Amino acid sequence: MASLGELVAGIAHEINNPLAFILGHQTTVERLTRQLSETPDAAAPLAKMTDRLGAMRMGLQRIQSLVMNLRKFSRLDEAESQHLDVPDAIDTVLALLAPKLGAIEVRRNLRARPQLTASPALLNQVVMNILSNAADALGGAGVIEISTEERDGHYRIEINDSGPGVPAEVRDRIFEPFFTTKPVGDGTGLGLAIAYAVVRAHKGEITVDSGPLGGARFVIELPVDAQA
Repeated sequence: MASLGELVAGIAHEINNPLAFILGHQTTVERLTRQLSETPDAAAPLAKMTDRLGAMRMGLQRIQSLVMNLRKFSRLDEAESQHLDVPDAIDTVLALLAPKLGAIEVRRNLRARPQLTASPALLNQVVMNILSNAADALGGAGVIEISTEERDGHYRIEINDSGPGVPAEVRDRIFEPFFTTKPVGDGTGLGLAIAYAVVRAHKGEITVDSGPLGGARFVIELPVDAQA
């Protein structure tokens, strides 16, 4: 994991340098475009330029997002463990995802003790990535259920949804870096890879199969008080 992290960090750095250069020039071009708007007979070409700039902005924002995820992936072993309040952390994640969740019904069944010693990334990256994917699969309507329990010396977090589920033929690859089932442009393929790496850093396991709601079921199991 360390060598992979170093490789990913290097890639992120190499992408970020030209990205910063392009972003700087984009700002200049947008400023000049606004100045040209005062020039007579410039309306038609300016409209085309503005449209192209909008497309450029979207592409650059996607690259920025990719670099951010690459950096997260490369720094997974740097986070220190803390005493986490699991229900509070889950509420925070749900609040951040509220616009995306829309009318989705979220059920909580938190039976495990509230305190867990772990890296904050366990909840703010792992749980958020899984819930975000569930929201995408449901398209704004359906059910997500989050449950916790302690079983055989392990802390178990289970997330079920009523979406279409993860096809059996891709489950073995779902945690691979850059693998995604989303349409081109809709996902980086790093979210679940990050989730997998975080859970493994806690000496835990993360699996996916079909759940009782008819969709995907993600199960995270880690030793109680596991240190990242």
